[in-house]
Amino acid sequence: MSKKKLIIKGSVEPNVLSKSKKMIDTRNPLFSIITVCKNSEKTIERTIDSIRKNERKLFQFIIIDGKSTDHTCEIIKNNLDIVDTYISESDKGLYDAMNKGLQYANGEFVIFINSDDWLEDNVLAKVSNAIHNNPGYDIYHGYITINKSDNSSTTVVGHQTLPTSIPSYQPASFVRKKSILTEVWFDTKYKIAADFKFFKHLERQGYKFFNMNFCVTNFSLGGASSNLKLRFNELDQILSEFNYSKWLVWLLILRLRIKN
Repeated sequence: MSKKKLIIKGSVEPNVLSKSKKMIDTRNPLFSIITVCKNSEKTIERTIDSIRKNERKLFQFIIIDGKSTDHTCEIIKNNLDIVDTYISESDKGLYDAMNKGLQYANGEFVIFINSDDWLEDNVLAKVSNAIHNNPGYDIYHGYITINKSDNSSTTVVGHQTLPTSIPSYQPASFVRKKSILTEVWFDTKYKIAADFKFFKHLERQGYKFFNMNFCVTNFSLGGASSNLKLRFNELDQILSEFNYSKWLVWLLILRLRIKN
């Protein structure tokens, strides 16, 4: 079996490969995991450790760093034994980096795990079984556990309470790559809600969602998407693009305000 090719781009020393363990061929994995980060030294090791607790042959791991100035890159370099592609360079924001990561994804399914979130232990094996037992869907999703700053938590899953609701959440969604007939998934004019637009578009276009009904990811409040005012403004713009009536948009915003 050929060894995997580790792609490194940006400010990474050539000798970092000497720290890597024997590499596993992940050229045709079931899952491509993409993590984008910038100055994430406080949380990214937890993210990486959670990915490490999964069967290695199941996934390809891609990290897109926005040229961090803290110790993020050092932490990544110390974990290159499970990283297939690592890029550290300037970008135009979160969704530009996510679109960039897609260029390197060769798994059948893609999931984005943010640098302050973490996977449930060995969850990829459970997802693999769910896909095998329930074939033919475009998006397989579970639920996320939201961890709040007061140490409380709540569990959420994609819902259909309103026509404007999101069908699934990005950090718990495995999207079949060949189902998406475009190389750019996320609209970079939005700062924190382009994932909402992406999944809502898939739902409106008739893509098939399957709810696996178990927790996939732990999500931390406090990242970019926790800026509620900006998120509400962007949701308003996105739903207007989809020609939803204003009263439905207001109902969604009201519902989100009550929950938060």
